[in-house]
Amino acid sequence: MLKKNELLNKKMPLLPIRDTVIYPHMVIPLFVNRTKSIKAIEKSMLCNKELFVVAQRDAEIDAPNVDDLYEYGTLVSIIQILRLPDGTIKILVEGLKRAKLEKFYNNEILEANIEFLNANTTEDLTKLSNFTINLFQEYGKINKKITMESLSSLNDLKDPNIIADTIAAQMPFNIKDKQALLEINDTKQRLEFIINNRNRN
Repeated sequence: MLKKNELLNKKMPLLPIRDTVIYPHMVIPLFVNRTKSIKAIEKSMLCNKELFVVAQRDAEIDAPNVDDLYEYGTLVSIIQILRLPDGTIKILVEGLKRAKLEKFYNNEILEANIEFLNANTTEDLTKLSNFTINLFQEYGKINKKITMESLSSLNDLKDPNIIADTIAAQMPFNIKDKQALLEINDTKQRLEFIINNRNRN
């Protein structure tokens, strides 16, 4: 079991993604057609089915290097993989942990050494979590993109860290705000970010 903020010295396959930020506890499909990215997925499938996924600063860049990527991303697990007729690979992934890119390798595939970052929670956030849930549920009533199932499922969550990430994944923030939220370790600050920026898009 990895400890808090432990550096993973083993090279981890890295998958750059465009216009998307993945949070822990988030399940999302990704369509992959770049050669290095496909090879990274194939290597992951031969090992533990885990990838380090990180957003690109500029979605237009087809062959990103380290300066084209954000420093923070998410370790994900591949739940399902499907090869499409045009050569594209569709994967369904689940976010596991926030992580920081410590060392970058650009060879036949993109790889990285990463440092895991655990949420920092130092106080009882029950009231703040419930307040955030209530605000999101009110917001969800006027946003047709958010399903009733998503809204009702929040009532079963107790961990403020999971609540913050689950709501963050469904908020229509722009890519910079989504990335900024991913990079906040403190759970209270993440909940407050959602509350204070809920009307931004």
